[in-house]
Amino acid sequence: TTAAAQKRQSEASASILDRLTKAEQGAEAYASQIYHKLKRKLGLETEKLPELSPEQAAAFDKVRSGPIAVSSDEGKVFSKLDDKKLESVGINRTKDNTGRDVYQYSQPGVDRSEAESKLKSGGAGSNRFFDSIIRAEGTGKHGDPYNTSLGYMKSPKPLTEMTMAESLAWGDQVRKAQGMNSSAKGAFQIVNTTQLNAMKSLGIGMDEKFSPENQRRMAAWIVKQQGLGAWEGFKVHPDEKQNAVAAMQEGLHTQFTSAIKPEGKNGSYSDEQINKMMDQLREEKNATRKQQLANLLQGAGVDTATINSISQVKTSGVSGQHFGEGAGREQCVALSKHF
Repeated sequence: TTAAAQKRQSEASASILDRLTKAEQGAEAYASQIYHKLKRKLGLETEKLPELSPEQAAAFDKVRSGPIAVSSDEGKVFSKLDDKKLESVGINRTKDNTGRDVYQYSQPGVDRSEAESKLKSGGAGSNRFFDSIIRAEGTGKHGDPYNTSLGYMKSPKPLTEMTMAESLAWGDQVRKAQGMNSSAKGAFQIVNTTQLNAMKSLGIGMDEKFSPENQRRMAAWIVKQQGLGAWEGFKVHPDEKQNAVAAMQEGLHTQFTSAIKPEGKNGSYSDEQINKMMDQLREEKNATRKQQLANLLQGAGVDTATINSISQVKTSGVSGQHFGEGAGREQCVALSKHF
């Protein structure tokens, strides 16, 4: 009948429309996937980071406080990882004095010189975001990242004592001496072209110092303009990139604390300052290990929580990499790939 034919036609139209809608949604999802993949490749967006579930976090906290049995509920959290991976986050499988198999935690090592270096760089405020760039770029290899130039070239005086004008002149010397067409200098290997752009945008004058605080301000400007992809060192050290992302989520990339004033004799740091900073560094390293453990568990196929990605960078007007001036100079200038 006519009514039956109309019904069949209506059902067919609805079916076709449904298939078209699903196809459109699939195309949009695929395009979105490609779009975000490209943004991550360019460093304009970061992937979601894994995070320990409450049970996993509780197990990590418990093993930090003392040995736990491998067969315990907390111990089973780590059973998916082999000994080598566990050791990379400070967890060792051993036996206690009763012969029981246990997991035992080793606190990360921190020495006095490391604490002094952190105090000099304003350690109370910079913390994990800026430290991640320093480790990825290798500028902290000799304990003085803010006074480090490309290739560890020795400057006539500490970079942090130079004015901005002097540091730019020094950058020209670095470029000529290294033969790499790069004037990279300081903790974050900032080249002259980028430095000038950052100074103009931030209102930093030529007579101001190339201080740790101003270096951090310019690094924060770089990540806002270009994303974390501006530093090639993160490609060599992906864990440090993940640490930087986590630190950004805490807002640490906007903290530019100046160097901490020494309170000890003869202009040195007191034992109290050193010990306090060593405790802080130890906690920062424990936080890094916690993130690395989440990464390892996710890689082993264990369900973890996730941290939403963050993207506070511009997606237009991005111009090149901050570490290379001139065509074809997008190579990594991390000072030590094995740092």
